[in-house]
Amino acid sequence: LPMASDVDLYAIASVTDGFSGADLQAVLSDAQLASIHKLLESMNGP
Repeated sequence: LPMASDVDLYAIASVTDGFSGADLQAVLSDAQLASIHKLLESMNGP
């Protein structure tokens, strides 16, 4: 998937310093679920 143009990889790198690969995967998984939840709410209401 393409990355949004407003994603600041430097900011992400600065707040995830010391994270393991598994930590980063968990962060990304949570972000994906939050995005899907937000999309579904916008389609169906809260």
